[in-house]
Amino acid sequence: MKDKPQLKKTIGFFVATSIVIGSLIESGIFMKPGIILSSAGNSAMAMLAWVIGGVITLAGGLTIAEVSVKIPRTGGLYAYLETVYGKVWGFLCGWIQSLIYGPAVIGALGMYFGSILANFFGSVQNNKVWIGILTVLFLTTMNLLGTKFGGFIQIMFIVGKLIPIFMIAFFGL
Repeated sequence: MKDKPQLKKTIGFFVATSIVIGSLIESGIFMKPGIILSSAGNSAMAMLAWVIGGVITLAGGLTIAEVSVKIPRTGGLYAYLETVYGKVWGFLCGWIQSLIYGPAVIGALGMYFGSILANFFGSVQNNKVWIGILTVLFLTTMNLLGTKFGGFIQIMFIVGKLIPIFMIAFFGL
């Protein structure tokens, strides 16, 4: 009898952890505080909004963790929806993630990074589009070269995100 094909385990603990942290933190943490503070009116309400958002995010993460234990398949949300609601909903979820959600997130993050980098170096704002496009192309190339390159880049970006967060927390106290 033939063995079932298994996924290759090519990423280690640190790369997997950095992917999870990167999915949770993303770049919104650097652009949202001002918006939240101005919408909340004062710092106490803004902190309450962050705590409520954190609890909701934690609940969502724990829910997906429970679902992944009950449905031990690869494919994430696609596999879960297909198992629970049928092939049509799994198929639609997969296509929406591939054609709409994924490219929209990649494009938005590329533009945001381009905008920040252009502002940091005092560059013309027209350059932010090209910086964003080149960043997306660079990261795509690194991921195409293999999981080791992609994992290295992921770890570097997480370190780049965590340093300012820790500095803000340390100096904020």
